[in-house]
Amino acid sequence: MPATHLSVFCTGWKNETDESTAVLGYSIRPEEAEKLNLPFDKGKMVSLHSLPCYHTIVTADSDFAYFPGKVFHKTLEAIRERNLVPSSAPFGNVLLVDVDSNTTHPIVELWCPIH
Repeated sequence: MPATHLSVFCTGWKNETDESTAVLGYSIRPEEAEKLNLPFDKGKMVSLHSLPCYHTIVTADSDFAYFPGKVFHKTLEAIRERNLVPSSAPFGNVLLVDVDSNTTHPIVELWCPIH
């Protein structure tokens, strides 16, 4: 596995399927960052602690780079349909990008913290 991952992070978490925003960024395990002697900037870094999560892998729409938050919508709906309660901002890692002609299909692994 690579040390860093291209990731999607839900920001402006409002516990609503379509009102939260999301951004793309990089994620790395703390021990890997330390080994690589990466600079630590608390203003630009977020620590993700261990939480019980609903875990799934989804295919994102081709506009994922422009609207990364859409990737969470169906999964959050599925969580609520199962009478589970999202507890904090979901996040995910891009596993690969499938290219079909001129259309991209990012495959994204999601973690949605739940109660």
